[in-house]
Amino acid sequence: MKLRRQISKYPETPQQKKVKIGGFLIKEICKGKKGTEFFECRTEVLQCAFDDEECKGKLLELKKKIVEEVS
Repeated sequence: MKLRRQISKYPETPQQKKVKIGGFLIKEICKGKKGTEFFECRTEVLQCAFDDEECKGKLLELKKKIVEEVS
């Protein structure tokens, strides 16, 4: 058996935080959708996760809530 050294901790980058927020948003908003409907939902949600100007109404409120929880 070969032992490997433990992975060192490193700070999370802004890009990683946005991806994490996008994952949480997709889980909440796109739940139950399939096929093309899911792909369209995912695209809209990820645009919101990376750019606040793309967010609208409920999606923006949910994003702010998730950002507070993650931080």
